[in-house]
Amino acid sequence: MIFNKKILDLENANYSFSDYFKINIRSDDLASLFNYSYELKEIDFKKDELSTDLKAWIDDFLSHYDNLRKLVNLTNEMAVREFLISPIIFELVKRFNVKVDIENSVYYSEILKGSIDYILRKNSNFIAIEAKNSDMNRGFNQLISELIALDKIIEQDDALIYGVVTTGTEWNFALLDRKNKTIIQDKKNLYLTQNLEEIFQVIISILGEME
Repeated sequence: MIFNKKILDLENANYSFSDYFKINIRSDDLASLFNYSYELKEIDFKKDELSTDLKAWIDDFLSHYDNLRKLVNLTNEMAVREFLISPIIFELVKRFNVKVDIENSVYYSEILKGSIDYILRKNSNFIAIEAKNSDMNRGFNQLISELIALDKIIEQDDALIYGVVTTGTEWNFALLDRKNKTIIQDKKNLYLTQNLEEIFQVIISILGEME
């Protein structure tokens, strides 16, 4: 671990999740500060075939995407959530009765606290957060802090907690192995216009069997 320990003074600090976005630190170093390990590798998510009507919704959404980019200023973080991320979350809620908390306040300690953009619950717990300023690397560090906080406070014995950081157009999934205290980042990023069907497949796989 090679970094200046003065960057983070966890004993005397007062950090919200968004503060971890601002700190220039490697993901493996950040995880190790909380006594977690970090791995970057391909995660083998199960990918079942999507229903015909969901595929039709995906095709319709993508058919309007180019026009959306012309009409909506998607450099605005709120616009990204409203027009790119929220429609996907809404489809999951509508079709599969997924429970969602939006801007949910979470507190474990003075260094693990703050608001999480989306927490989805079905048969697993899944965090979805927006990467501010389209910075996926710093966004992933914020995701690390949120995954660790949930690991500390979730009482059910789920083996894994999942997460994704997204710019709306780029999606990077991760999981936290609670038994081994390991955060695994998927080394493959998915893209809205190329991989929207796969993005749905991964999220559905994460959340478990959908009736």
